[in-house]
Amino acid sequence: MSGADPLYPPAMISLWLALSSASLAQDDPSVVFVSEFQPVNNEAAGIAALLTSYVAMELGMQPELSVRTSDQAPDLGEHSAMVYLLSCPPGQYLGCAYVVGDTVDAQYAVAGTVESISDTTTLVHVSIIDIFDSREAVSFGVELGVGDDQQFVELVADMLVAVAEGEAGQLVDERDFGDGDDPRSQDARIARQLEALAGEMGQISDLSTRDRAIERPEYTMEDLVEDGESDSAPPWEQLGMSPQQYLRFKNSGMTVNEWNKVQAGRRGQIILAGGLGYARGPVSSEYRGWYVIDPDTQQNLATSAWQARTLSSGGGGQLWAGYGLTPWLEVDAGFGLIEGRYAMQIQQEIDGEDVIPRDGQDFPQSNFLLSGRVLAAPFPAWPGRPLIGVGFTWMTGEGNAQNLNPGEGTGLPSFPGAGLGLATLTLGGEFDLGERVGIWAQVPVSAVVVGGEVMEETWGVTTSIQSYQSPGAVPSFSTGVEVGVRVRLLGKVQETERDWELPD
Repeated sequence: MSGADPLYPPAMISLWLALSSASLAQDDPSVVFVSEFQPVNNEAAGIAALLTSYVAMELGMQPELSVRTSDQAPDLGEHSAMVYLLSCPPGQYLGCAYVVGDTVDAQYAVAGTVESISDTTTLVHVSIIDIFDSREAVSFGVELGVGDDQQFVELVADMLVAVAEGEAGQLVDERDFGDGDDPRSQDARIARQLEALAGEMGQISDLSTRDRAIERPEYTMEDLVEDGESDSAPPWEQLGMSPQQYLRFKNSGMTVNEWNKVQAGRRGQIILAGGLGYARGPVSSEYRGWYVIDPDTQQNLATSAWQARTLSSGGGGQLWAGYGLTPWLEVDAGFGLIEGRYAMQIQQEIDGEDVIPRDGQDFPQSNFLLSGRVLAAPFPAWPGRPLIGVGFTWMTGEGNAQNLNPGEGTGLPSFPGAGLGLATLTLGGEFDLGERVGIWAQVPVSAVVVGGEVMEETWGVTTSIQSYQSPGAVPSFSTGVEVGVRVRLLGKVQETERDWELPD
């Protein structure tokens, strides 16, 4: 098409005006959002900005329409609607316009792309989005020559009015298209009228009506490379992201506001967690005592006793409270309880006589846990993510004095509860059930680094004790499995400093 050719014939203009003036008395004008037209190449940047302004101005002159622009839209997270639209990559301008249009309660949105073909020809593709139905109502392409911009914006205005009035059931024509009360016949009526207009306009191409839902196409590595080679600032820099973060963002289906909240992760949050578990390690204790008496005087000749930690299994639970230092790193303090057993055996011997074995006793033992840790949860934008933690736990068990005193006359000592310091490595994962609530599972592996010694006391000639048994080695390692629920409160979205300004 040359610049001297008319954009469309007078007969078509008459029909468009007839359609657009069919209902001049709407009580409530349709709210329309005019999105920033997206330049396909650098040469089209100037005409894209001009067409955005021209279309908004022309639509604002229509009594049936009430126009909204990106300047009137609220920020999406930490970024303005203008930045959000300008950073929208090729192929996704429909979804971006839909998101911003919805924030201003628009019924429709107008979006498009502009490509400079030559010094005198520009290819413009326009889409009219029905925001209420989340669908592309109409799309078409037009080649513009020099001086055709005014005719183009009038065409967009006429088509938008026709679509809006058709949705209201007010678009009429002398031809019979069926029952006007049937919504399906309304759609068919609009489709046939637009097809008839397209037949009169040889310059309109790729015309379609109401046949495509708004979707977000996949953003690929090729798109990322292409955007990075552009002369303008890459969109990820404008949004304060790395290229890989931007790639995940574009394919997440989230708005910028939603992405920023998710990407902020644990930063500034209070994290509360609780869980139940089962562990195997030095969670039980054993007490052994021997005393030898003189058969004539009944006086003690010797005593020996020891208390040591032993290997066993037990269930328990723990509560954690933490604070998020970064999107993926937190520090926690915890308190817990794990159950074990306390085995106690006291053997009496009579000097010079055979030993008569005595049965021992077994009691429940509660181990109290005080813990601190640093926990990392990489990939904060993922609904499920791994957990890696390192920490220290002080475990205190009960001594024999809490269970059974050896008794007077035996000469045997009482021992306090044994404390152990455990260095812990935690591996696991968590899954978000909502914005604030999630579940987790982890496997802690611990090693004794403090304590773990056997407590022992002797008196008299202990070599005369016939049934004495040396204590076994205290277990050095423990492991287990834990599952629980996590709640995250508060939080802070990181603000990104920028050294660029929005275009006028």
